[in-house]
Amino acid sequence: MKRYFFLFIFLFCSFCSLLSQDSNRVELLRKHVYTLAHDSMRGRNAGSKENLVAAHYIVNQFQEIGIKPFFDSTYFQNFRIFTNVACRNIIGIIEGNDSLLKNEYIIIGAHFDHIGYKLVDDSVVVYNGADDNASGTAALIELARMLKEKEGHLKRSVLLVAFDAEEQGLYGSKHLATQMPIKNIALMVSMDMVGYFKKSKKLYLKGVATIKNGKKLIESIEKPEHLKLQTERFELSVWGATDTEPFAKLKVPTLHITTGLKSPYHKPEDDADRIDYIGLGLISEFMAHFVEEFANNEKVKPSGKLSPKHDKDNALFQWGVVANIGESSLLYSKSAFRSGKSSFAFAGGMFMQFNFNFIALRPEFLYENKSFYFPSTLHYSSDPVKINTQAITLPLSVLLKLEFYSNSYFYLGLGGYYSYYFQAVKNGKFMDFSNETYHHHAGIQGSIGINIHQISMSAVLRNELTPVLKHSPIVRDRAIFLCVSYSF
Repeated sequence: MKRYFFLFIFLFCSFCSLLSQDSNRVELLRKHVYTLAHDSMRGRNAGSKENLVAAHYIVNQFQEIGIKPFFDSTYFQNFRIFTNVACRNIIGIIEGNDSLLKNEYIIIGAHFDHIGYKLVDDSVVVYNGADDNASGTAALIELARMLKEKEGHLKRSVLLVAFDAEEQGLYGSKHLATQMPIKNIALMVSMDMVGYFKKSKKLYLKGVATIKNGKKLIESIEKPEHLKLQTERFELSVWGATDTEPFAKLKVPTLHITTGLKSPYHKPEDDADRIDYIGLGLISEFMAHFVEEFANNEKVKPSGKLSPKHDKDNALFQWGVVANIGESSLLYSKSAFRSGKSSFAFAGGMFMQFNFNFIALRPEFLYENKSFYFPSTLHYSSDPVKINTQAITLPLSVLLKLEFYSNSYFYLGLGGYYSYYFQAVKNGKFMDFSNETYHHHAGIQGSIGINIHQISMSAVLRNELTPVLKHSPIVRDRAIFLCVSYSF
């Protein structure tokens, strides 16, 4: 009986200790966010004196925890942006204990800068950036505290990086990426906007496909009971970026950790009193287990896969120039004639392409010049006359891609097009758009082609659905082009 009594007392004390640790962590997170996102910090704009105050606050926290500076005598990695704006990353290190793996790094980053303040009607409006990204910086500090307790049990070295000048264009992470031995980075993680778990109801881990067996590995990691994870293969947003990008473009496995765009993004209302500190505590606790797993798992390897937004050869969004050369002819539907004599046609312009795995959407903007022959009278046996048209053509195609190598694929396209004829000439005389022809034309098109990195070649067939000539509604245009395009 006495044995069970002591066991009960031990379990009860352990439970109370865990509750106390969780409560203390939440209060520390609250303290960090309220400090960094206080009005007095004026939005921590890169290069400002308030940004420097925030940097020193982070350094003081690292020193208090016992995190060593990455450089010999300083936590600061100084750099300049624009003409001469002084900025700095803050970098601490927990060294690994494995003789080989300690030379590999797990980088855990969070940017601490924000977008500053504005003067509106003689009043100062501060963009405090509590979620963006005081939340991530607070989690970084408390993660450092938890990892410090695990020092001596981590095989790989862990770099804890507070990035500067992210909002101005990822300058801090770009600078570190150029200074680090890239082959020694096992994983780079950015905690950016992690303060709205209660509202998002999940923590997103974007980029798991960049890690070999990444999803399986992450799902095996211990996590707090109420923390729901959602893994996503890649970072795909065209409009947003975080500090993973400079590393991802160098083919380093990367993860963006976030609760999403649930906060008042880049608005004055992004204040410290809106942050979910209990959720932030759960995320910090999970990240400690996450880093321990990735620091100690010898099988952590890059998958070789990149997000389309990070892969220049296979970007989510591409744009470039296109040139078409071919022929056009008139189709005579509902008549004994199948088609008229063909003539030269060409087009050129620009294209955009939005890639979604095996499917792509491709709009184009083209100047198009086509010629075709038409009988000089309503009798089809009469001598043909040449008609030349100039138009602005807007094709839109859906492409089905079959990849056979990295950013090399065959594709089939199907779509439609609209043309605005702004000039039409018959036998050297301008045609009358009121009586002879139309400004507006539309039709369908199909294509088959091959893309190798930045160069694409295809054959395109366009069939017009609207008539070319007002007095002959059965006459429609058909054009065949050989297309070559180059994406930048």
